[in-house]
Amino acid sequence: MSKKKQKTPSFKKLQKAWYKILDESGFDDIERSGKNRDQFTIDEYSGILKRPTSVVRAKYNLFIEKYYNIASFLSQNATFLPKIDLKILELHGEGYTTQRISDYLRENFEYPLQKTPRKRKPYSIFFVHTKLKYLKLLILIYAKTDCLRSVKISWQSM
Repeated sequence: MSKKKQKTPSFKKLQKAWYKILDESGFDDIERSGKNRDQFTIDEYSGILKRPTSVVRAKYNLFIEKYYNIASFLSQNATFLPKIDLKILELHGEGYTTQRISDYLRENFEYPLQKTPRKRKPYSIFFVHTKLKYLKLLILIYAKTDCLRSVKISWQSM
């Protein structure tokens, strides 16, 4: 049987002084219990990203926005890519999930011809995921070089 540790009066006094210092500084302790517990909630602004004007939060949004802008740009300007890859990039740039992209391809693209009878549905989520893996490499190459020619060279070497 384990005994519950009792807090000594000196510890309680020190803890109360510490929490007072935290309250005065404006620090929100999410692990704190007691009367102040109700006002602390964990949400998208907790932790490092506590304040919307945080430098980390601004960089995070900036990079995500740039990534999707590049995906949209490549879908419009990378004429050397196959039509289906351009459509995947376009939908990915608009924020579609792999499931939605897969559904869109099944509805709007003809199935590729196969010599053997088809046992599975074409344009599966795995197909879209695999395509996106190497298309993301092209997005990253463009982000680093800012040159469509280097993206084309990389595409040809894949």
